[in-house]
Amino acid sequence: MGSLTNIRKTDSHRVTVKCKSEGCPWRIYASRLATTQLICIKKMSTTHTCEGAAVKARYRATRGWVGSIIKEKLKVSPNYKPKDIASDIKREYGIQLNYSQAWRAKEVAREQLQGSYKEAYNQLPYFCEKIMETNPGSIATFATKEDSSFHRLFVSFHASISGFQQGCRPLLFLDGTPLNSKYPGTLLAATAADGDDGVFPVAFAVVDADTDDNWHWFLAGIEICSINISANHIRCRFPEGLERVIV
Repeated sequence: MGSLTNIRKTDSHRVTVKCKSEGCPWRIYASRLATTQLICIKKMSTTHTCEGAAVKARYRATRGWVGSIIKEKLKVSPNYKPKDIASDIKREYGIQLNYSQAWRAKEVAREQLQGSYKEAYNQLPYFCEKIMETNPGSIATFATKEDSSFHRLFVSFHASISGFQQGCRPLLFLDGTPLNSKYPGTLLAATAADGDDGVFPVAFAVVDADTDDNWHWFLAGIEICSINISANHIRCRFPEGLERVIV
C-alpha cells in the first residue's frame, strides 16, 4: 500500500493503518499475539470512498509480481494478450495496469518460463551440435560478428535434404520475412513442391538483416547440402532487384 496509507503505532504491540485520503473509512487495527511473533487483525474496514480502490499499479504491483501471477496461465495460453492480462489483474486483485505494464509483465513471465533471449543465443552452439548429433546428415551452422553478437544461423534437416532429392521437383522457392521481436532479424526460407504440389521445407536461416551478403551465405549453405540446382530452377519472391543474389 506504501504511500497510500498512514501507519501509526500505538505501542510496540499494536498498530493502526489508515487510508491517507481525508474522510475515507478504510483502516486496519492489528496487534501481536502474546508470546508469539504473529500479528492478528482485530478490526478492519474494507470500504474505500476515495480513489484507493482503483489505485494505479505503480504503487501496488511490480512487473515481477504480475509476471509471477500470470506465469502459469501464459504457459497454457502462449497468446495471452496484454489487454487480457490487465483485465484479469483488475478483476482478481483490483489493480489497474496499462497496456505497457501488462506487456512488460508478460515478458517477465515469458523469461521465467523460457529463459532470457541472451541465454537462448548462448545456446546456439549446443543447438547446432545437437541437431547434427541427433539427425545425422543434417546441416546446422551459425556465425557471429566481430563483437561476438549474433549474425546468422542456417539449418537444413537430413529428412528435408533427402526428401527434396528423392521426392520433389528440381525447383526451389526462396523467400524471406522480417522477424518482429526484441532482437529483430529476417527469416530466410527455401521450399520445394512435392509430388502432391504441397509445400516442402528444404532449409531455413535466421539472419540479422535482409542483405545480399546474407542471401549469398544462405544459398551457399543450400549448396553444402548437396542440393545442386541451376539458377533457372530457382524462383524468388523478393523485392525488386534482389534476384542479383542468385548466380
